Amino acid sequence: FMAFSLGFTQSADLDEFERYGVPVMNMLTSRQSAAEWAASDMGITPDRVSTQLNSPERAGANEPMLVATTEKVDGSDTTRTQPIVERVDAAVKRMKRWLALQQKPNADKHVAFIYFSTPPGKGYLGASYLNLMPSLVNLVRRLREEGYTTGRDIPDEPELIDMLTKTGRNIEQWAPGELAEMARITTLVPMAKYRTWYARMPREFRTAVELVWGPPERSQLMTVTGADGGRSFVIPGLRLGNVFLGPQPLRTTYDRAVDLQHDTLTPPPHSYIAAYLWYRYEFMADAVVHMGRHGTLEWLPGKHVG
Repeated sequence: FMAFSLGFTQSADLDEFERYGVPVMNMLTSRQSAAEWAASDMGITPDRVSTQLNSPERAGANEPMLVATTEKVDGSDTTRTQPIVERVDAAVKRMKRWLALQQKPNADKHVAFIYFSTPPGKGYLGASYLNLMPSLVNLVRRLREEGYTTGRDIPDEPELIDMLTKTGRNIEQWAPGELAEMARITTLVPMAKYRTWYARMPREFRTAVELVWGPPERSQLMTVTGADGGRSFVIPGLRLGNVFLGPQPLRTTYDRAVDLQHDTLTPPPHSYIAAYLWYRYEFMADAVVHMGRHGTLEWLPGKHVG
């Protein structure tokens, strides 16, 4: 809390953090009440961004999470700091995940690398201002050197391009034959399984998604119908042992991309949600690394900071 104000950038403190080998998480408190915070799109007010977010991040404190608000006591001018229970729980879970990563052998860790690959198309495998293919090859090689499980053989750059062209790209609705071909060789999430995962999401979120995209069964993006008539979501990507390489899912159809790509009000489609739920519940990712200048996560509905 208030790490930057307390001068944790002093050399003695830095030595202590390095000795323990731990990240420094930035816990935020708001001057707003819980009601004001809940109604705010910003999360924390603009005048607090510099001191609570920018300065601590430059000093090395990351993962900002707002965990408390400021409440008046019995209608008086006296105030107290009040924890937001759900946010405190989230922070504790996050810390426990860091501890699990620290203690887990590298060979057992599952890591997903998600590259920002848009617009969809056969000739585009990129990550917005990042030379993607050599970057991925170098990453996988380094992971193997560090003891991660990366499969039997690490592909070179031409091999990786060929493999990801077949399995690791988004396919639009105008190419159902190509999507069906990919569905034969990549991961599928049956509608029943998605329904189970989707039911764990907050009711408000599910309501917002279905107001725009309808129920899961009406999904069209990256969705195929099997011989038995059952619907499944196609999860594009390539598994190399415990490492997954795949494109960030499409936020919308190509004809609506200009309108919705940076729309902070429209929720993601079911195929987008299905991919992230697969990373979590079936691939069991210990870490998800987004590659490229940016992606679409920061434009999804929700608070900008905190």
